[in-house]
Amino acid sequence: MRFATAVLTLLLLFTLATSAPAAPQKSAAPADPAAQLALKVQRLADMQKHFADYSQQFGDLARTDSDLEPSYDAATDLQGVADLTRERLAAVTAFLQIYSDIERPEEKAKAAPRITAMVAVYRSGLDASMKRIDFAVTRTQQLGIISKADHMRAEMKDFAKILDSIKLL
Repeated sequence: MRFATAVLTLLLLFTLATSAPAAPQKSAAPADPAAQLALKVQRLADMQKHFADYSQQFGDLARTDSDLEPSYDAATDLQGVADLTRERLAAVTAFLQIYSDIERPEEKAKAAPRITAMVAVYRSGLDASMKRIDFAVTRTQQLGIISKADHMRAEMKDFAKILDSIKLL
C-alpha cells in the first residue's frame, strides 16, 4: 500500500510540475538594436579568427597529404574556401562597424541600403562556398579533412544565419 501511495504521490508531483505555467524566460539578446548589432559584429569577428584557423589547419593537412592527390586537392580547396570566407567576414564586419559608428540618423538612413546590398552580395556567395565544401569532401576519405570540413560548414551556416538576421534601421 505504501508503494502505491508513493507512486501516486510521485505522479501527482510530476503532473503538477509539468502542468504549472512556465516562468517567463528572459531573452539573452538585448532589446536595443545597436546592442544587438554590436553582438553580431563581435560574433562575426570571432568567426573570422576561426576561419583563419581552418585555413591554417587545411594547409597543414595538405602538406601532410601531398603524396595523396585527392586528399591534397580537397585540403587545398577547403583552405581556399576558408580564406575566402575569412575575407567575407572581414568585409561584412567592416561594413557593419562603419554603420554602427555613424551617429546621425539621416546618415544611417542613407548608408543602410548600401550596406544591406553589400551584405546580400557576401551572403549569396556562401551557398556556392558550401557547395565547394561538399564537393571537396566527396573527393577524400581522410577523416581529418572530412571532420574539419563539417565543422567549417556548420560555422558557415551560422555566418549565413547571422547575415540573414541583420536588419539595418
